[in-house]
Amino acid sequence: THFYPGLANVPSAPSDLAVQVGWERLDPVEEEEEEEEDDAFDALHELVAALREKAPAIAWPTPFDPDPVRAQFVLSHEDLIDDDPVASLARVRCALTYGADLPELALSDPAAFLALEKRVRDVLRGHEPANTLAGEADWRAVAAAVRHAPDFDPAPQPGLVDGAHLQFPPGYCGWRTYPLLVVLHGQYSRPDYDFDVWREAAAGAGAILVCPRFGGTSGAPRTRDDDEKVLSVVRRISLRHNVDPNRVYVTGISMGGAKTWSLATCHTDRWAAAAPEIHGPVWRARARDGKTRFMLLSNLRRLPLHVMEGRFDGLNTTNSRAAAAKLRTWNAPLVYYEAGLIGHERMAWRYPLLLDWFSRQRREPSPATLEFRALNAHRATRAWLQITRISGGTGWSNEDGGFSPRDVTGVRATASEGRVVIRSVAGKPREVLLFWDPVLMGGGPIEISTGSGMPRRWTPKPDVVEMLESTLRTGDRARTYPDSIRVRLTK
Repeated sequence: THFYPGLANVPSAPSDLAVQVGWERLDPVEEEEEEEEDDAFDALHELVAALREKAPAIAWPTPFDPDPVRAQFVLSHEDLIDDDPVASLARVRCALTYGADLPELALSDPAAFLALEKRVRDVLRGHEPANTLAGEADWRAVAAAVRHAPDFDPAPQPGLVDGAHLQFPPGYCGWRTYPLLVVLHGQYSRPDYDFDVWREAAAGAGAILVCPRFGGTSGAPRTRDDDEKVLSVVRRISLRHNVDPNRVYVTGISMGGAKTWSLATCHTDRWAAAAPEIHGPVWRARARDGKTRFMLLSNLRRLPLHVMEGRFDGLNTTNSRAAAAKLRTWNAPLVYYEAGLIGHERMAWRYPLLLDWFSRQRREPSPATLEFRALNAHRATRAWLQITRISGGTGWSNEDGGFSPRDVTGVRATASEGRVVIRSVAGKPREVLLFWDPVLMGGGPIEISTGSGMPRRWTPKPDVVEMLESTLRTGDRARTYPDSIRVRLTK
């Protein structure tokens, strides 16, 4: 017996639907490209086999299935190979797992870099305190290890792992990174049920599948702790396994759809795309004219969103339609699908198409422009900026509490090499925490303009411990911020 009518009879997709919609691979390639990849794989396997024959004592993780782009990268760099087969193998391994982000230390002293990589990997797994790496002078090598250090351990068996239902795709290995699909259950609070529904589709799409538990049969509270039940699972899997941080997708049904709207709206920068199913958006208030206003909907103007709704789902349909109409006025990247013959029921027949759509979405790890609104401090971080204090808010804090539309506070910030501009767009933001993104902002002095007083000049100083602690806090390995500074926006 299930909480919602219709959930017990989930329609099955035809067995050949995967082929029909082309979602059996996440990165489809043309036949000519496949032939080129085969040639590259053959040449790479021959190269590795020749080196391993000269250095038989060196372990080589299997299955050996490298990313094709990085395979080409190795074959195009003759400087990886010299008279030392052990060092050459180490350089090849690093090139295959780091690609164009390969640190100089990995070329000059591959043994030292692999030792450093292991220490960073231990920190990411929670085995070693971050401060043990405080003395590392080459912070760029540490940053590269944070972004790419591979996990060559075998994938755990599908099922309940560390409190969440987890499945890895067939052929999972440390030579590649994989998308992470987060599926949120409904008010029936049975993540195992959603896990069974999604397993075949996720495996066919080559994605890691996780179904965490949150909320309960009485509903999902909009609290920090309830967000954490989902986000902590995403962090743990992203830090410990071979997750592509720019391909993390979230979807959910009913109460899980509500949580999908909430997480997408309040933690927008964590996802490559979001897909709420049969539930309208949250964080809404009724205005004086009697119409519903979605206070934070503008946060979704740039996040790819795929909404699945039933025509006869009552208030959910009304709210989903209204939100979709507003998002269209902003030219947001929106797909809106409304099934004509159902109400509050699952749309499993559409999941392969959703996964195909997910596979085309990628997150930008270093966005040059940020504009967002928030209701409290723990939901006020986007990439390289966090609102930490406001003036005059009644519910603004690091904890949940009462809130009203007047508590909505927002900023707009732009960054380029040597310059950051921060402006208020809603409420009264008083202070922000600016994180140093070396890729975006460059390494020299940075001019910070807030529109209040003279611009401030800041020369960041890289701190390995701060960078590691930031990564552990966010679980986002693509964003390595080695310094930060507090900036006041008002006098």
